[in-house]
Amino acid sequence: MRKQGLAPAVIVVLLLTACSKAPAAPSVGGGGGGTNSASVSIPLTDYGGNQTPQFQPVQVTIPVGGSVSWRNNDSTDHTVTSDTNVFNAALGAGGSFNRTFATAGTFTYSCSIHSGMNGRVVVQ
Repeated sequence: MRKQGLAPAVIVVLLLTACSKAPAAPSVGGGGGGTNSASVSIPLTDYGGNQTPQFQPVQVTIPVGGSVSWRNNDSTDHTVTSDTNVFNAALGAGGSFNRTFATAGTFTYSCSIHSGMNGRVVVQ
């Protein structure tokens, strides 16, 4: 008799506990961690091994009003040249370039010196 009276009480407690918990906060995605800026590097390239230089990472995502900073860590010159001529910067060894993006869109760019060296800025 005692067991039958306890089971409904346990069920009621479990239901009340489950219903009283606050819903979890929605997660924020995008990998940006809420930051308004991103960095892109041009790593040192082993030209003797025929390694193709690349922007790293190839794509960055920032909010409108955010900025991207490019840094040339290579021993040779590169450019950061917008495919639509919105921006163009020559980066000597150790050079850097920073740009703020005021409008949403996808901005593709390349190095005008090294074919196949491409990148993309996504502004949301």
